[in-house]
Amino acid sequence: LGRAYADKARTPTNSMRAKEYFEKAIEKDPGYAPAYASLARLYSFTGGNWFVTRDGAGYRDAHLRARELADKAVKLDDTLADAHHALAWAKQVEWDWAGAQRDYLRAIELNPSDAVTRISYAMFLYGMQRFGEAVAQARRAQQLDPAAVSINTFAGAAYFYAGRDEEATASLRKVMELEPGYPNASIVIARTYVTKGMYEQAIAELENALTLHPRQPHLIGALAHVYARTGKREKALALVDALKQLSAERAGPATFSLVWAYAGLGDKDKAFAWLERCYEERTPRLAWLNVDPLLDPLRSDPRFPDLVRRVGLPARVAAVRGQ
Repeated sequence: LGRAYADKARTPTNSMRAKEYFEKAIEKDPGYAPAYASLARLYSFTGGNWFVTRDGAGYRDAHLRARELADKAVKLDDTLADAHHALAWAKQVEWDWAGAQRDYLRAIELNPSDAVTRISYAMFLYGMQRFGEAVAQARRAQQLDPAAVSINTFAGAAYFYAGRDEEATASLRKVMELEPGYPNASIVIARTYVTKGMYEQAIAELENALTLHPRQPHLIGALAHVYARTGKREKALALVDALKQLSAERAGPATFSLVWAYAGLGDKDKAFAWLERCYEERTPRLAWLNVDPLLDPLRSDPRFPDLVRRVGLPARVAAVRGQ
């Protein structure tokens, strides 16, 4: 039951229900490693979103909790693939890129048929700008679980970054058929439009998704970005105010969304101020600094490559897509 809710769209209700079921499993059997691994993945994937601040913890505390749970799972069962996957995510947030890769590969070795681990590894790989390897992992993940919306979403992202637009479109279209307005897919779709200068199509996609998920920070931040780039500054600034309110309510996703918004507005100083907060909080999305097209307006600033260096990512290639 916990996994069923964790696999749904990341809403407050779904995240809370998943957390409650995983905790019930641990209560029933404190030595059951899969329950710790699943709860660790939930903390990592949500990054403190929705439920963590209700427990009195902050965004970075969520990742410390994820690492603690992942270590517990591995200690209980070192042969459990889910435990190594959870540990890989935790190390990725710590910017231990080599350690994260080792645990991803160990998880795949232990369970080659786990589609979730493979798509997570694909995401790691395109963050490292290893696009061919990312595509291979994404394809295998889709073969293993062809109807999962999250897998098709991030497979679409892998294809997009690799310059395989037709495959990206096919994957994302499948997501829209399975779950219209799925937030992550709408953001990926909007990114593809932005890179092609199809701003009105990006706006339409994000506005539609927001009618279904009106408080989803990443949708708000992406839409603010596109509004700003099309001259709709008042609308963009109104969304910035909404994001600041969300950020005051719960740390985490709204922080990076404000980076997107200010990047679109061309306010580099504020964008970098929020990026520094992301750096301090170890926001998971920093793993994709080099490939995120909504950050393109910031790349010419010397503060950007300095941040990439501090996070420990490889230097950005001259042209990301199609490599």
